[in-house]
Amino acid sequence: MYRSVSLRAAVCLSTLLPAAMLQAAPDADVEALKQELLELKQRYEVQQKALAVLEQRVRQVEDQPAAPQPKRLAKSPADMKGNPKVATSTGAPGVGAAAASGGAAGGSGASYGQSLADDSQPAQSVSNLYDEASGFFGGGKFSFETGVTYSRYDTRQLILNGFLALDSIFLGNINLDRIKADTWTLDLTGRYNFDNRWQFDLNVPVVYRESTYQSGGGNGGASNVTTEQDVSRDPTIGDVNFGIAYKFLDESVNTPDAVVTLRVKAPTGKDPFGIKLRQTDANSNLFVPDTLPTGNGVWSITPGVSLVKTFDPAVLFGSLSYTHNLEE
Repeated sequence: MYRSVSLRAAVCLSTLLPAAMLQAAPDADVEALKQELLELKQRYEVQQKALAVLEQRVRQVEDQPAAPQPKRLAKSPADMKGNPKVATSTGAPGVGAAAASGGAAGGSGASYGQSLADDSQPAQSVSNLYDEASGFFGGGKFSFETGVTYSRYDTRQLILNGFLALDSIFLGNINLDRIKADTWTLDLTGRYNFDNRWQFDLNVPVVYRESTYQSGGGNGGASNVTTEQDVSRDPTIGDVNFGIAYKFLDESVNTPDAVVTLRVKAPTGKDPFGIKLRQTDANSNLFVPDTLPTGNGVWSITPGVSLVKTFDPAVLFGSLSYTHNLEE
């Protein structure tokens, strides 16, 4: 009797265990499918972000003009170091790479966007400012530049010619002079850059000057007389200058670009020495020059050094120079 009861209990347990195992098996499959679905959703989000970034770059390229954009000629070596690259896997170009990098980063699309930012070139404004600060143009070719400079000079002088009587009364002539000068300079500059290391440039300024001289007083103390005289100078060549630059240090992660320069200016313009002054008939106190100078009349030598360091999107630069005028 005891044996038959034990046998029935064993049979009941053997019939119940397979049913429990069959019920637990589908639950594990559902959890696996849910986990796989979650991973697919994460990859899909990464792919959507990657496609959005690529679409934005395509729009930027399409909106650019047909002419090729100028590139920085003196590119810093620091820009070419340590840029991470993302390798593409099987599937659509770029999308598989985004999925792989996104899976490694826990399903976020930041790594793909960061790789695009690391691979991008410096902003064009940064490149232009770098070229202007370092002074290297042309990339081994001859370049020609023009520039216009305008300056205005306005001064007044009060001249007293006489003496004080009783420490309070002035006896003599009172004269008020005024000089207004306008100067226009057209700079014509040719540059030649050799191997992005040496640079030679020649600057030829074309100067136009016009001055107005005014004087009140004179003619026997008649202070109510105001005389004005204009003197102009037709456009002519000023002091021509020639420069040499050598870049002895290239920019790296910790060091800037360093350029040493030497500039020589020749007195090719009209010097201010020996210009005669003539007295006007309307006012005995007003003297005006026969002509106006376009140069300083002496040779000058200017050595200097400049440093340039890029911190995208900023450019830091500084220069130090000294001008020595040769004695005549």
